[in-house]
Amino acid sequence: MAIPLVAAGCGETSSSADSQAVTASLAPTPELKAAMELGSAKTLEKSRKTKQALSAYRRIVQEYPASPQAKIAAERINALGSK
Repeated sequence: MAIPLVAAGCGETSSSADSQAVTASLAPTPELKAAMELGSAKTLEKSRKTKQALSAYRRIVQEYPASPQAKIAAERINALGSK
């Protein structure tokens, strides 16, 4: 059972379709997911958790190959691979 949403200041409840539309619009886009994952990978790298960082960078390249973040991740993989 869906919980009705109350529109701010209106006192009216929204329909299930409206609720689904709101939920869908709040879902992160692939671009946002790639950016968030890249940030996590960089944090791992800065924390000297190289193995985990490499794994995270590889996942970005695999899951978001056409993204700008995949290019950065591939560069980091190459840089860390030479250490």
